[in-house]
Amino acid sequence: MKRYIAVLLVFLMGACSEVEQETSSEKANTDTSVFVAVTNYPLQYFVTRIAGDSVITYFPEIEGDPVFWKPSSKELQAFQQAGLIVLNGASYESWLPYVTLPEDKMVNTSYSFSNQLIREDQALVHKHGPEGEHEHGVTAFTTWLDLQQAIQQAAAVKDALIKVLPDKAGLFDKNFTTLQKELLSLDQRLRSIGDRLQHTPLLFSHPVYQYFQRRYGFSGHVLHWEPDIMPDEGQWQELTQLNGELKAQWMIWEDQPLTDITRRLETLNIHTVVFNPASNRNGNEKQDFIAVMNTNVANLSAIGRNNLEAGK
Repeated sequence: MKRYIAVLLVFLMGACSEVEQETSSEKANTDTSVFVAVTNYPLQYFVTRIAGDSVITYFPEIEGDPVFWKPSSKELQAFQQAGLIVLNGASYESWLPYVTLPEDKMVNTSYSFSNQLIREDQALVHKHGPEGEHEHGVTAFTTWLDLQQAIQQAAAVKDALIKVLPDKAGLFDKNFTTLQKELLSLDQRLRSIGDRLQHTPLLFSHPVYQYFQRRYGFSGHVLHWEPDIMPDEGQWQELTQLNGELKAQWMIWEDQPLTDITRRLETLNIHTVVFNPASNRNGNEKQDFIAVMNTNVANLSAIGRNNLEAGK
């Protein structure tokens, strides 16, 4: 077993640009460690929070949103050699039907609520960012933005880890319980904000908030704007016409938009609020998944405070 782990570690390090190790491989027990491959940052976070030093996670270096990522041959080899492959499901891994992976190693973390997935009327193809032209599929994929669903995904991770390392079941259960409490706290805070803002019209810059809207009762209109691309005049005219009826004063963004965008929105009396889906690493070690979600909740709370100050 030790020889297998050593050979596999060398392979992964050579095959991939970077093997993300949340904990040092020297600290991992080489007799029981497994390499766990994941397809987005929330899943990586759940694995590392639950398993700790017991596993080494592999999440490829991905530029942009991982939902539009397609594995290179070397990255695919790393997934094929992993002891456990953790998938988001809900059509997130659009590349999955075109590759060969060991089925007994894969876990679909959205399976338990597959009958509650949101399916859109049609797919939307557009261009932005490093991904270029891509399609938002007919199934909404940011499942974890409903924190109750995120808990179910984390539970699926925990169950899969226990099957691989049954002697660690006690530790995994304990770590999952701690994580669950933190996710529940976030869920309750968002429910409270949603109750206060249920009659406040909102604009959403991108079609990634479907589960978030459904769970927390936020209503509004979805656009297809990017934070790093100035909308053209046609889009501005469309927004002006739309908001003449909607009268939204807040737009929810995945990331902080360009200053020019913010300034022009202000001329329309539309303010910017960032709610980062946290689908990828943010480059700040202090801002892990829970920290990003706490920041998101604080940002949304500003809407409620401003509404109260305005007497709404």
